[in-house]
Amino acid sequence: MRAQKCQCGADLSEAQPLQVLRRQITELPECKPIVIETRQVEVECGGCGQVQRGVLPEGLEARRQFGPRLEALVVYLQHQQHLSYERTQLLLQTVFQIDLSQGRQACILARAGQAAQPAAETIREQVRQSATIGSDETSARMDGRNWWEWVFRSPAGVYHVIRPSRGEDVITEVMGDARAHTWVSDCWSPQLRAPAEHFQLCLAHQLRNLQRLVESCPCLRWARQMQAVLREAIHLGKRRSALTASGFQRRVSEIESKLQRLIDRPVQTPQARPLLKRYRKHRQHLLRFLHDPLVPHHNNDCERSLRASVVHRKVTGGFRSAWGAQAYAAIASVVDTAKLQNRSVFETLVNLMDKPVLPFLAFQNS
Repeated sequence: MRAQKCQCGADLSEAQPLQVLRRQITELPECKPIVIETRQVEVECGGCGQVQRGVLPEGLEARRQFGPRLEALVVYLQHQQHLSYERTQLLLQTVFQIDLSQGRQACILARAGQAAQPAAETIREQVRQSATIGSDETSARMDGRNWWEWVFRSPAGVYHVIRPSRGEDVITEVMGDARAHTWVSDCWSPQLRAPAEHFQLCLAHQLRNLQRLVESCPCLRWARQMQAVLREAIHLGKRRSALTASGFQRRVSEIESKLQRLIDRPVQTPQARPLLKRYRKHRQHLLRFLHDPLVPHHNNDCERSLRASVVHRKVTGGFRSAWGAQAYAAIASVVDTAKLQNRSVFETLVNLMDKPVLPFLAFQNS
C-alpha cells in the first residue's frame, strides 16, 4: 500500500518511493479435522456362496479410527507436554474441534506403546553393544506402588525400562550377556556391579557432595582441595585436543598424584569420613575419563533423560497399570533416541503411528 495524498494536500500517486517497508504477521489457520470415509463393497460369490469384501488401502485399515498425525499429537501432548487425559480432551475440543474421549486416548497410548516396543528393543540391542554406557534410575509410581524407571544411554541410543526393582537384576535383564568397556553412573551399588571392564563415577555428583561438606564445615580445607583437583581434571579433559599427547599425559600424571595425596591424607572431621571412604574404595573410578576420550566425566545426560519422567510422575501421579508403565518406557526410548539423533520428535511419533493397527496385547514384564 502507498499513500495517495500528503497531509498538505499534494498528490503523491506519481512520487518515487524512498523505500518499501515489509512486515510479516504469523497466524494459525482455523483448525478443523479432516474425516476420511471408506466404503467396502460386499458381494456374494455365485459359485461357492462366500461373501467377499473389497480390500481397504494401506493406512485406512478397518481397525483404524484415527489418522497417524492425530494419534501422534495425543501421544505428544500426554508424554512430552505431560497433559492429563482431561486437559488433552479439552485442548482437542477447543483448538481442533475434535471430540476424543478419555477411553479413546487410552487406546491410542496403548497402540503407541505396542508400536514402539520393537523399536525400543532395537535401541536396547544397540545400547548394550556400545563401549560406553551411562545409567541412572528414578522412582516411578505404578498403581500406588513404588517402581523404578531405569535409563541406559550410549551414543547409539537411549533405552528406558520401568520395573518394580531397583536391584542389579534390571541391569542383568537389559545387558544379557553383553559387557561394556566403561560404565558411567553414580555410586548406587547395583550400578557399580554392572557388567563392565571399567567404571567412571559421575563427578558432577561428587562436586555437589563436596560442596555440601564445604558449606557444613567451612574450615575443612580437604573438601575444597578435593573440589579443586576434580575441577582441574574436568578442565583438562575438555582441553585434550589442544594439547600434545605427551603434554596431556604429563598433566594427567600431575592430577593423579594430587588426587592420591588427598585420598591418603588422614581426615578427622566426622562429616568428611564417608566421602573419604568412598574415594578410597573407588579411587580407580574417579578419573577414568582422562584415560579414555570416549568416556564423559559426568552422568548428566542420563539425569536429563529421566527429568521428563519425574515431571510426568508429579503431574499425573503415576501409572494405573503395568502396560501403561511399559508403554511409557517404550515411547520414551524412541523419543529420547530421536532427540539424541537430532530428529523431530513429532515426526518420529507420526512415523511410529503410521503402521497397521494390530489387536492390543498387554505388555509382559521380562
